[in-house]
Amino acid sequence: MINKLYNLRFLTLRFSKFGMVGVIGYAVDNLIFFLLSRYIHSIAVLTFLVPFFSYETAMFNNYILSYYWVWKDRRSKYNSFIKKLVYYNITTFVPFIFRMVIFVQLFRVLGIEGIIANMIAILFGVIFNFFVCEKYIFKKRK
Repeated sequence: MINKLYNLRFLTLRFSKFGMVGVIGYAVDNLIFFLLSRYIHSIAVLTFLVPFFSYETAMFNNYILSYYWVWKDRRSKYNSFIKKLVYYNITTFVPFIFRMVIFVQLFRVLGIEGIIANMIAILFGVIFNFFVCEKYIFKKRK
């Protein structure tokens, strides 16, 4: 029982750190999106390339923080930084696709301002990303 409470407390702490990383990533993503969208006026570039570039920048930022802070206890000399980065990018790409579907619907179909549509779309991937990272990317070694 005590071990389960300790694990729950530890998981809650890790999720809190993950949440802080997410907030930073959210800010990075939206800052890059905002800056690029103010200078790019092509609807195709705004719809697909700007969100992709802002996502990749935030993803890399989040990976660095996750690797060195959130899951620092799970780093090992046997799993390379680059290998985990590739896995991280692949697994976070699934919610990115979902996010892009939501973004396009909000931005192109409903006409919601791009930065607002981007913010709403980002929120959908947070929980999914945490559990993928917890169970696969930074899984506990036996």
